[in-house]
Amino acid sequence: MLRYILPGAVSALLIAGSAIAASAEDRSLGAKNASCEQTRNALGKGMDIKNITRDNIREGHDACSVIRCAITAGGQPQRVIAGAKEAGAPSDRISRCAVDACAEAGRLFESNTTVCSIMKSDIAKGLDPRKVIRDRIKAGNNACSAIQCAIASGTDLRQVFAGAKEAGITSDVISRCSLKACVDPARVASVEQDIGVYGLGYSYYDDDFIPIDTVVPGGTKGRLLSPSEF
Repeated sequence: MLRYILPGAVSALLIAGSAIAASAEDRSLGAKNASCEQTRNALGKGMDIKNITRDNIREGHDACSVIRCAITAGGQPQRVIAGAKEAGAPSDRISRCAVDACAEAGRLFESNTTVCSIMKSDIAKGLDPRKVIRDRIKAGNNACSAIQCAIASGTDLRQVFAGAKEAGITSDVISRCSLKACVDPARVASVEQDIGVYGLGYSYYDDDFIPIDTVVPGGTKGRLLSPSEF
């Protein structure tokens, strides 16, 4: 008798377990959607996206989901990144999530026939990203679009600089296009310093550096100096 009852009982348990898991997933998705809606509403009221991002992450929401919501809702990416940093999210995670969110917002991989999708496929096949970027630009594709596509495909920023420079693109243009792809400005500055170019005019200062004026501009917080802020 038990021989016939047990399989049915196991099936029932499996079905119940699946239903519970699905229900938990639905609740999680509902919470994410609600959080995104709150972000859009807050932006519509003129609230600072940096503070929204920071507070949402500190409340325990997943950092990547918060960043995605903030950017796809129209938040200024650099302010979103700054808010995530203030909340203590890891820099590498912030950068990757921001780049992915920008790619989604810009619909870079909307179809398999877009330049971005083709570049991503080429890079995934093992082709040298530097050559992929260089050849795309030389073939007449928009330089900034090619740079953004390469970054969204996971290409290291040093290779992006190298490939674009080989195609004749200046460092300042490469840097600005990198920011459009939602790369952390600190990351752009770091790569610029490593390869000896300063397209954006950012530079790092050492820990023992003492600024002449500690109040203007921006006090002593942060790690970047930019002439554009003077």
